[in-house]
Amino acid sequence: MLYIQPRILPIVRRIRKYLQVLLVVLGCILLLGILLSLTHIPYYRYHGLGTSNSIFNGNPDYLIVLSGGSMPSADGLLKCYYAAKAFHSDSGIKIIVALPPDTNSISNRTDDLMKQELVLRGVDSSAIEFVSEGYNTYTQCMSIKNKFTGDDLDTLVFKLITSPEHMYRSVGVFKKAGFSNIGGTSTFTKDFNAHSLKKKSQQGRAALNFRYNIWSYLQYEIIVLREYFAITYYKMRGWI
Repeated sequence: MLYIQPRILPIVRRIRKYLQVLLVVLGCILLLGILLSLTHIPYYRYHGLGTSNSIFNGNPDYLIVLSGGSMPSADGLLKCYYAAKAFHSDSGIKIIVALPPDTNSISNRTDDLMKQELVLRGVDSSAIEFVSEGYNTYTQCMSIKNKFTGDDLDTLVFKLITSPEHMYRSVGVFKKAGFSNIGGTSTFTKDFNAHSLKKKSQQGRAALNFRYNIWSYLQYEIIVLREYFAITYYKMRGWI
């Protein structure tokens, strides 16, 4: 039996008590997450982040693609797809792609790969410009803002292309920086849903739907919670 000296016994008991409380709290959080995954709340919160604060008026003069990842990647390809789609919808539009500085230091440069992907989708190469001076949404916004005058920010229409969870925060940052007419399109994926996966088999329909929703909605919960922390931080810094 492990011998514990009397003078440190109170400390051990206190640590044990704190660990028990911590385990109870973590268990409650896990239980709450599972219960929420049985509802549509996680999806509605995720969808809300991607659609709130994204409406703008008029045809866009500039597309601003906020890319934080490398290429090729699912995120990068999705943003190229949506950017090319928007480019073909409005004539004379120009594209600004914002990248972190470190993404262009690797052998296959992210900007070159994104440009190739956009050109493959029919985008005029002369309409594409890259900004790689910002390491987060705020600094990317400031780098892009320096390319325009104050009058441009009031008269031009800007359209953001970014991930759904980042749309609310991104539009808020750009509006706070002086972009008067800015909205966006979120890069929602069109995954195979539970219904399409179940068409070939009538058995196990309820089980598949239940399993699919739990795992998908648990992921949404993590994404949304992380973004709420980011929004809170940006508001504390005065960036939104």
